[in-house]
Amino acid sequence: DGAVEFPEAAQRLLDDGALRGKTGEALATFLADLQRWRALAAEVPPAELWRTVAAESGFQAMVEQQKELEAPGLLKEADVPEDYLGQLDALLREFDTLAEFLE
Repeated sequence: DGAVEFPEAAQRLLDDGALRGKTGEALATFLADLQRWRALAAEVPPAELWRTVAAESGFQAMVEQQKELEAPGLLKEADVPEDYLGQLDALLREFDTLAEFLE
């Protein structure tokens, strides 16, 4: 059907020189991160993988910065809980492998 997964399509763009400069460098870094995280997924429990990806991708820092900018107590019951990262981490610790978690 000619469908290509994102990492392969992105790598083709880089190999063909279609993306250069900072954009190409950022994409190459992201692809390397994805490859490293995929390998790590086979070696560590899901909670450790999550903490690594959240820290290395900048997601954890972004969430922490957002918390600093928001006034305390503004979250409503229907919103995401204040400690959702901690709750996700606790949930992930219940599984030994990523495959178990995804089932």
